[in-house]
Amino acid sequence: MPNPMLNRIFLNRTDKDEIRTIITQMNPRKSSGDDEISVKLIQNSSDILINPLLFIFNESLKQGVVPDKLKIAKVIPIYKKGDKYSTKNYRPISLLSNFDKILEKLVYKRLIKFFNKYELLYNSNLVFELCIPLRMRSSKLLTICMNSWIRATM
Repeated sequence: MPNPMLNRIFLNRTDKDEIRTIITQMNPRKSSGDDEISVKLIQNSSDILINPLLFIFNESLKQGVVPDKLKIAKVIPIYKKGDKYSTKNYRPISLLSNFDKILEKLVYKRLIKFFNKYELLYNSNLVFELCIPLRMRSSKLLTICMNSWIRATM
């Protein structure tokens, strides 16, 4: 009987270098979330923040839980077209904490590694991996992988 643990995903711990690399690569022009902590502030304070972030992110990866404070979004109405006084001509966007974006990137890297290891993505999904922004990838990734798995089992 095959070992059921062989194809389970484990979110491995992170380290200071991985977090520092993600922080360095963040775009300082991106908006902050409800906490109003900018990318620039995180980048300028990374030496002070790195140890607390390492602890929080490793606990989150170990427990499989996102801290509640990172789930709070600032929702902003964005004008589409038409009458500016009509609410139906606006769409909402959610701005999450930049700390959540770091955690998302950590989880995304581990998911992609797992999906590649078990060949759960077809080559046609490579476009998905390279061209679609991270926020969209993380929400659509499981759907694409599930569809790939269904096709592979037919």
